[in-house]
Amino acid sequence: AGLAAATLGGMVAAGQLAGIAPGVGLWLLWAMLALHAVLVLLILRTLIGLPPEGRAVNPGFHMIFVGFIVAGPAAMALGQPEIARALIYATLPLALAVWGVSLVQLTRRIPPAPLRPMLAIHLAPASLLSITATLTGLETLGTLMAWLALIILLALATSLKWITVSGFSPLWGAFTFPLTAAASALMLQGGALGWAGLAVLGVALVTVPWIALRIFRMWPGGRLAAKTNAAEA
Repeated sequence: AGLAAATLGGMVAAGQLAGIAPGVGLWLLWAMLALHAVLVLLILRTLIGLPPEGRAVNPGFHMIFVGFIVAGPAAMALGQPEIARALIYATLPLALAVWGVSLVQLTRRIPPAPLRPMLAIHLAPASLLSITATLTGLETLGTLMAWLALIILLALATSLKWITVSGFSPLWGAFTFPLTAAASALMLQGGALGWAGLAVLGVALVTVPWIALRIFRMWPGGRLAAKTNAAEA
């Protein structure tokens, strides 16, 4: 998931170039999609070599296997609606599969407390699918995904104490990008969902910088490695 964040960030950057250097943005978009595809193949090879217990589905699978949908809004910004629609059709079944398997797993096994913040990642695909579908004119799908995003968001909100019971850690970063994506998805719908999106945006504007600041403060203090179980950070 950490490696996927690099290519996904590149996809977002490609969309930001649409207004100033669309040619460069389109090149960057294709490059990031290709690199992400290579990453997916490498991860699949690794998963195949693991014992069955090591292949359990986790929320990070969304960033890896469904992560291509992050390029959807960027493709629309760059004037490539065909790419955006193809990404919807390719990633929607994968997102549904990860949601379904994760739900079954959640009923059978409680995630370890330190890993529970990653459950917030389940919000991201619904939000990005809603944004991309709405931008490409697939309004019914966009609305359905927006409602799904709102349902997931409410489930996370009502379970927040349980999710954060182990205290602050860098894994709280999993709250940031799904929260901002959900705000955008809901605001695009307008009406009651739009007002809900504005409320989510207000929360994100406070929460995201606060989480980022706390993580950055861990770095020079030497606490980031210990918190992430890394050799050094």
